[in-house]
Amino acid sequence: MELPPGSRIDRYTIRALAGKGGMGEVYRAHDPRLGRQVAIKVLPESLARDADALARFEREARAIAALSHPNILAIYDVGRDGDTPFAVMELLEGQTLRARLLESQPSWRKAVEIAIGIADGLAAAHSKGVVHRDLKPENVFLLAGDRVKILDFGLARFDAPVPAAEDDAPTETVHTDTDTVRGTVPYMSPEQVRGAAVGAASDIFSFGSVLYEMTTGERAFSRETPAETMVAILKEDPPMPAGTGRSAPQSLWDLLHHCLEKSPDARFVSAGDLAFTLRTIARDASAQSLSAPAPAAKPTPSVAVLPFLDMSPEKDQEYFCDGLAEELIGALAKLEGLQVASRTAAFRFQGKGQDLHAIGEALKVETILEGSVRKAASRLRITAQLVKVRDGYPLWSEKYDRELSDVFAIQEEIARSIAATLKVRLLGEDALVAPHTRNAEAYNLYLKGRFFWNKRYQVGVEKGVEYFRRAVEADSDYALAYTGLADSYTILGFYGNVAPEEARREARAAATRALALDDRLPESHVSAGFLAAWFDWNLEETDREFRRAIELNPRHYWAHSWYGIALAGWGRHTDSEREVLEARAIDPLAMTNGPPMGFLYQSAGRFDDAIADCHKTLDLDPDQLLALWISGISYSHLGRHEEAIAALERATRVTRDTYYAGCLGYAYGRAGREADARRILDELMARSAAEYVAPVFFTWIHGALGEIDRAYEFLEKAFAERHPLVVPLRAWKVYDGLRGDPRFSEYAARIRP
Repeated sequence: MELPPGSRIDRYTIRALAGKGGMGEVYRAHDPRLGRQVAIKVLPESLARDADALARFEREARAIAALSHPNILAIYDVGRDGDTPFAVMELLEGQTLRARLLESQPSWRKAVEIAIGIADGLAAAHSKGVVHRDLKPENVFLLAGDRVKILDFGLARFDAPVPAAEDDAPTETVHTDTDTVRGTVPYMSPEQVRGAAVGAASDIFSFGSVLYEMTTGERAFSRETPAETMVAILKEDPPMPAGTGRSAPQSLWDLLHHCLEKSPDARFVSAGDLAFTLRTIARDASAQSLSAPAPAAKPTPSVAVLPFLDMSPEKDQEYFCDGLAEELIGALAKLEGLQVASRTAAFRFQGKGQDLHAIGEALKVETILEGSVRKAASRLRITAQLVKVRDGYPLWSEKYDRELSDVFAIQEEIARSIAATLKVRLLGEDALVAPHTRNAEAYNLYLKGRFFWNKRYQVGVEKGVEYFRRAVEADSDYALAYTGLADSYTILGFYGNVAPEEARREARAAATRALALDDRLPESHVSAGFLAAWFDWNLEETDREFRRAIELNPRHYWAHSWYGIALAGWGRHTDSEREVLEARAIDPLAMTNGPPMGFLYQSAGRFDDAIADCHKTLDLDPDQLLALWISGISYSHLGRHEEAIAALERATRVTRDTYYAGCLGYAYGRAGREADARRILDELMARSAAEYVAPVFFTWIHGALGEIDRAYEFLEKAFAERHPLVVPLRAWKVYDGLRGDPRFSEYAARIRP
């Protein structure tokens, strides 16, 4: 019986049926623990009651999980939900080789490229004693760029010890039956047809049949009936190459003939040798096609650091995993001649389940550092490996079993190991990791604070405040923790979650303390600059603080980005564009954390450009709040009211923050939906009895409804509070309803640069 969308298997939420087969059903599902999409294969009820089939299902999952190769489908988990056995696999996006062949025939060069991936995957499986026994175009999956994943080891033979369910449990060797015909007839080897024992050579024969079909457009052995096809496999040779109508080097035809020998002993000795020969064919053909080959420029070493996986028993260390990766990004940025993808660029792939090749292509890096953390009490187990994007092979790996207090030393060791592996040198002899505290507890609390601060909505930032406070209690000289506290209060005050007086007081105390402790810390000046721009209404100090932060670190993304946002609010669009473009040059993919260029475009009245920029973010994260807000207001001013309301209603479903409710009420008012706008006004007024609600939200909505006097009543309250959201009075379009009134210029003049 099919599982309906929304139902659960263990902790996984079913999304949709992806496909059916004799060995079970495959569903798209969501893993809430790791926040990623997965595929779940469920054993059919008939086989679930078969003890032998069930045991084989679980052995197969453990065996394939142990292969861990970029050309083999990854298995993440196996288990039972009640009486339903299941296996959790990576979710692939692309098409099977069969679907590709039905669309069009690849060139022989492309066929060889795909074949190399298949051969590499087979070599990895054979090295662990796993024989696939059912290789065919339906069981080869092509990702973006025609990167290969071998699927469905349901008929595989295991000739090596299969990993048991527990690390310390004994292993078992499994030999499958040898007297039963198993496989798909047109791709069987002669020994499979006979029902004889099969080994790695059988997969090589099936591989030859697949490559032959890719190269010629015809099956190597295909007759009118299965019985006749089996006879052809045993007795006949496919045409090579006469009559195929396909051109290819003689060396490729020779390779195919070698794969399709009737005797297993006459074929390639191993899939590894096969892959090597294919690469030689591809290289020689490429060399012949170049009339005057130019020496290739040596590429600049490059690396991306992905968020580490949380392997702790309680799965509660995501904050630590993210923080560890972020610290390593900062350390590696100190290596001369090494390009390092930024945090915001690399972290966009968190929980997406994509393979490393796709991530490397997106980030334009040659190598990826990935790892895991297992933390229990004060003990850490950190594993890390540097992987080559092109072929998925590790260049370096290490495991660290240490105390939490050693985390900075571990970060230093990892960074220096990568420097040695990639043959890049240090900028001077200073330490790559310069900890801002030696207090392990304070550091741990700071990482929790930044983790929640990065959520950028009220509840998350408030939790960030809690952890930053505890961090400075643990180490009163921890400057970086004070910047976290300052940034949290400026965000809460900016979005109307905390009264300006309280936000200003707390942010200024924290920023002042951070500067007193370390005035060479760029983050201290970024915090002070943001505070000066929005809470002190002091443009001169804003310029001074942000420029000092940029002087200390010219490639500090947030210094340029936040400076650009502040300048846009003050209406200095040319200067704002300069800073935002500089931020984008530093980190082209960081727009996924919010679109500063969209903010600038909206402030300048370039609504189409603002929407286009926001959709670069929304295509990757449909719930990104800033992009929903900017695009929603921009749609509203273009008269595209339904799209405006849809974007802002989505934002209010993501968060209860009053800021987005105020924007939605404004959009309702401009769209002529007076009842809905008044409903928002009533909701905000009711909430103001229990929590702070910024007066400017009422100003925007009353202005959109044409109730100008009422709008100015609330604007006066906002000025009395010196609320940060009156700073962009001249620039922000949410104040357009007030511009025709003579009072507007008087209020604008009260904001002194």
